[in-house]
Amino acid sequence: MGISNEKGVLYWEFYGAIVIIILGFVFHFAFFWFNQWKPLALFFAVNESVWEHCKIGFWPALLFFLAEYYFIKNKANNYVLAKATSLFIIPATIIVIFYTYTGIIGFNLFPIDISIFFIAVILGQYASYKLLVAKPLGRYYGSMAIVLGIILVISFSTFTFKPASIPIFIDNNSGSYGIPNSTLELSN
Repeated sequence: MGISNEKGVLYWEFYGAIVIIILGFVFHFAFFWFNQWKPLALFFAVNESVWEHCKIGFWPALLFFLAEYYFIKNKANNYVLAKATSLFIIPATIIVIFYTYTGIIGFNLFPIDISIFFIAVILGQYASYKLLVAKPLGRYYGSMAIVLGIILVISFSTFTFKPASIPIFIDNNSGSYGIPNSTLELSN
């Protein structure tokens, strides 16, 4: 891959981070803007749980990656692997940093939560960039990336509607799980 292609890929990943962050904010509020229409719950955050904050990074990133493919498919290597890696890194970073810092200080702070989202997207895009400009890797890695991507899509599609009763799925504001008005409330 030539230096001009690397620079072009870097621009795409940089602007992708901006697009994903902006879409993440839209995806955070859109479910409520559309009067909590249940089919939209698949893509948009339905509550203030850590899981739903992972979802607002995942779906905008996936949308951007699908659009980006058309423009850089001939300029980059390992596209599917790079994007699946980013789709994994974004929610994993949110989860790890959130539970680490709240475990240390005992509560969450809104400015830190917002910063975590930025950091997660930037790390995801950076990892994507590094794989896109790396030497081509074997088909095995692309196949594994597809499997990971499918698992992530199924997980994000399922757990909004059927959340487990564990902390990652609990709405930090209401103490409920899943979609408002149709959720299992925590018992005191």
